[in-house]
Amino acid sequence: MAIIVWLPQLKRSREPSIEQTTKVKVTQSKSKITHSLIAWQVVAFFGINCMMSYIAFGWLPTILIDTGISAKEAGFLHAVLQLSVALPGLVVGLIVGRMKDQRAAAATSSTFLAIAFLGLALFPSHPLIWTILLGAGTGSGFILGMAFIGLRTNNSNQAATLSGIVLTIGYLLATMGPLFLGVLNDITGSWNLALILCFLLSVVEIFIGLSVGRNRVIN
Repeated sequence: MAIIVWLPQLKRSREPSIEQTTKVKVTQSKSKITHSLIAWQVVAFFGINCMMSYIAFGWLPTILIDTGISAKEAGFLHAVLQLSVALPGLVVGLIVGRMKDQRAAAATSSTFLAIAFLGLALFPSHPLIWTILLGAGTGSGFILGMAFIGLRTNNSNQAATLSGIVLTIGYLLATMGPLFLGVLNDITGSWNLALILCFLLSVVEIFIGLSVGRNRVIN
């Protein structure tokens, strides 16, 4: 994961070393990051994707069992989810740096999530399809979110600052997501509302991906 974040910075390694060690430069970098729309788009994209990932890994077997399938089949589909996360993520990791921009990839990964959550809510009789799409969306989205940290920054100081913000907020959202969905399920007695909310968040992520995927960096 660290390679994905820092690889884009290798192309910018000819900058004076003093910029990377001076406290003034670090402070300026933090200020630019916290006031940058691009930076917060990276945070939002990564955060939503992490939340969807934790929800999928935490609740998918329970959701599937509640739709009427056996615990054995739910366990098998959970294994399918893990495989579906790994393979698309590996492919995206190999090609993301070669893309002219990442808009199509970001929108596609989020679209997979949107279709998966909507399918689980409205057509639960096809769990294999939704599980594969869920894994593909979370896996590729995670790699893209990590890559954006390096691709959207000008230097290693910016990348380090953005990385700290992205990971802190992203994993905070990730831990809150499953808890919120569990409470919502207890209140409503059904997963439908929770799944529709996940669908809507995935749609929001599509539009964020179309913006953050543009080939540009923080000024």
